[in-house]
Amino acid sequence: MTDLNEMVRSTMRLVSSEMLARGVAVQLRLSRDPLTVNADVRQLQQVLLNLVINAADAMADEDTRRLTIAAGLGDGDRRVLSVSDTGPGLPEGLRDSPFKPFATSKAQGMGLGLSISQSIAERHGGTLRFASSTSEGARVELALPAP
Repeated sequence: MTDLNEMVRSTMRLVSSEMLARGVAVQLRLSRDPLTVNADVRQLQQVLLNLVINAADAMADEDTRRLTIAAGLGDGDRRVLSVSDTGPGLPEGLRDSPFKPFATSKAQGMGLGLSISQSIAERHGGTLRFASSTSEGARVELALPAP
Protein backbone atom coordinates (compact mmCIF):
# COMPACT_ATOMS: atom_id res chain seq x y z
CA MET A 1 0.00 0.00 0.00
CA THR A 2 1.17 3.49 -0.85
CA ASP A 3 -0.07 6.86 0.38
CA LEU A 4 -0.02 9.25 -2.59
CA ASN A 5 0.53 12.23 -0.29
CA GLU A 6 3.67 10.77 1.24
CA MET A 7 4.94 9.57 -2.16
CA VAL A 8 4.62 13.13 -3.50
CA ARG A 9 6.41 14.63 -0.50
CA SER A 10 9.31 12.18 -0.64
CA THR A 11 9.68 12.47 -4.42
CA MET A 12 9.66 16.24 -4.36
CA ARG A 13 12.37 16.24 -1.67
CA LEU A 14 14.54 14.42 -4.22
CA VAL A 15 14.14 17.14 -6.85
CA SER A 16 13.68 20.27 -4.73
CA SER A 17 17.19 21.58 -5.43
CA GLU A 18 16.74 20.92 -9.16
CA MET A 19 13.46 22.88 -9.18
CA LEU A 20 15.09 25.72 -7.27
CA ALA A 21 18.02 25.82 -9.73
CA ARG A 22 15.56 25.99 -12.63
CA GLY A 23 13.58 28.79 -10.99
CA VAL A 24 10.45 26.65 -10.67
CA ALA A 25 8.11 27.49 -7.78
CA VAL A 26 6.47 24.29 -6.55
CA GLN A 27 3.11 24.25 -4.83
CA LEU A 28 1.74 21.08 -3.24
CA ARG A 29 -2.02 20.72 -2.78
CA LEU A 30 -2.34 17.41 -1.01
CA SER A 31 -5.24 15.77 0.74
CA ARG A 32 -5.48 16.09 4.49
CA ASP A 33 -6.45 12.44 4.64
CA PRO A 34 -4.28 9.55 3.44
CA LEU A 35 -4.86 8.60 -0.20
CA THR A 36 -3.97 4.94 -0.16
CA VAL A 37 -3.48 3.01 -3.40
CA ASN A 38 -2.29 -0.52 -4.02
CA ALA A 39 0.77 0.39 -6.06
CA ASP A 40 4.54 0.10 -6.15
CA VAL A 41 5.87 3.33 -4.67
CA ARG A 42 9.03 3.31 -6.83
CA GLN A 43 7.02 3.01 -10.02
CA LEU A 44 4.72 5.85 -8.95
CA GLN A 45 7.79 7.94 -8.15
CA GLN A 46 9.08 7.26 -11.65
CA VAL A 47 5.81 8.55 -13.12
CA LEU A 48 5.83 11.66 -10.93
CA LEU A 49 9.51 12.39 -11.65
CA ASN A 50 8.86 12.10 -15.37
CA LEU A 51 5.90 14.48 -15.20
CA VAL A 52 7.78 16.99 -13.02
CA ILE A 53 10.89 17.03 -15.24
CA ASN A 54 8.73 17.31 -18.38
CA ALA A 55 6.92 20.27 -16.83
CA ALA A 56 10.15 21.97 -15.78
CA ASP A 57 11.58 21.48 -19.27
CA ALA A 58 8.41 22.91 -20.84
CA MET A 59 8.64 26.03 -18.67
CA ALA A 60 12.33 26.71 -19.35
CA ASP A 61 11.64 29.75 -21.56
CA GLU A 62 8.71 31.10 -19.54
CA ASP A 63 8.88 34.14 -17.25
CA THR A 64 6.58 32.46 -14.73
CA ARG A 65 7.55 28.92 -13.79
CA ARG A 66 4.99 27.46 -11.44
CA LEU A 67 4.40 23.76 -10.87
CA THR A 68 1.36 22.59 -8.92
CA ILE A 69 1.03 19.02 -7.72
CA ALA A 70 -2.35 18.07 -6.31
CA ALA A 71 -3.66 14.83 -4.84
CA GLY A 72 -7.26 14.12 -3.96
CA LEU A 73 -10.33 12.02 -4.49
CA GLY A 74 -11.67 11.57 -8.00
CA ASP A 75 -14.80 10.01 -9.42
CA GLY A 76 -15.97 6.87 -7.68
CA ASP A 77 -13.18 5.15 -5.83
CA ARG A 78 -10.36 6.86 -7.76
CA ARG A 79 -7.42 8.69 -6.25
CA VAL A 80 -6.14 11.43 -8.55
CA LEU A 81 -2.68 12.94 -8.73
CA SER A 82 -2.30 15.93 -11.05
CA VAL A 83 0.75 17.86 -12.24
CA SER A 84 0.07 21.32 -13.69
CA ASP A 85 2.53 23.80 -15.14
CA THR A 86 2.59 27.33 -16.56
CA GLY A 87 4.41 26.33 -19.75
CA PRO A 88 3.25 26.68 -23.36
CA GLY A 89 1.04 23.59 -23.25
CA LEU A 90 1.31 20.45 -25.30
CA PRO A 91 2.74 21.14 -28.79
CA GLU A 92 0.10 20.76 -31.50
CA GLY A 93 1.96 17.88 -33.17
CA LEU A 94 1.70 15.81 -29.98
CA ARG A 95 -1.90 16.57 -29.00
CA ASP A 96 -3.36 13.55 -30.81
CA SER A 97 -0.95 10.99 -29.37
CA PRO A 98 1.20 12.33 -26.52
CA PHE A 99 1.72 8.84 -25.07
CA LYS A 100 2.92 7.25 -28.30
CA PRO A 101 6.46 5.85 -27.95
CA PHE A 102 9.17 8.07 -29.47
CA ALA A 103 6.82 11.07 -29.74
CA THR A 104 8.67 14.09 -28.35
CA SER A 105 9.13 17.81 -28.76
CA LYS A 106 12.47 17.82 -26.94
CA ALA A 107 15.73 18.05 -28.84
CA GLN A 108 17.39 15.72 -26.33
CA GLY A 109 14.35 13.58 -25.50
CA MET A 110 13.77 9.99 -26.54
CA GLY A 111 9.98 10.19 -26.32
CA LEU A 112 9.60 7.24 -23.97
CA GLY A 113 8.83 8.86 -20.62
CA LEU A 114 5.10 9.42 -21.11
CA SER A 115 4.67 6.05 -22.80
CA ILE A 116 6.36 4.26 -19.90
CA SER A 117 4.40 6.33 -17.39
CA GLN A 118 1.12 5.41 -19.08
CA SER A 119 2.09 1.72 -19.00
CA ILE A 120 2.83 1.97 -15.28
CA ALA A 121 -0.56 3.61 -14.66
CA GLU A 122 -2.35 0.89 -16.62
CA ARG A 123 -0.47 -1.91 -14.81
CA HIS A 124 -1.87 -0.49 -11.58
CA GLY A 125 -5.43 -0.38 -12.92
CA GLY A 126 -5.27 3.35 -13.54
CA THR A 127 -5.11 5.92 -16.29
CA LEU A 128 -2.78 8.73 -17.29
CA ARG A 129 -4.18 11.53 -19.41
CA PHE A 130 -3.73 15.14 -20.37
CA ALA A 131 -6.60 16.96 -18.68
CA SER A 132 -5.52 20.27 -20.20
CA SER A 133 -2.94 21.20 -22.79
CA THR A 134 -3.65 24.79 -23.73
CA SER A 135 -1.23 27.63 -24.36
CA GLU A 136 -1.63 28.48 -20.67
CA GLY A 137 0.06 25.31 -19.50
CA ALA A 138 -0.52 21.61 -19.26
CA ARG A 139 -2.17 19.43 -16.63
CA VAL A 140 -1.62 15.68 -16.52
CA GLU A 141 -3.74 13.44 -14.31
CA LEU A 142 -2.89 10.03 -12.93
CA ALA A 143 -6.01 8.28 -11.61
CA LEU A 144 -5.66 5.08 -9.59
CA PRO A 145 -8.27 2.84 -7.96
CA ALA A 146 -8.66 2.71 -4.20
CA PRO A 147 -7.51 -0.57 -2.65
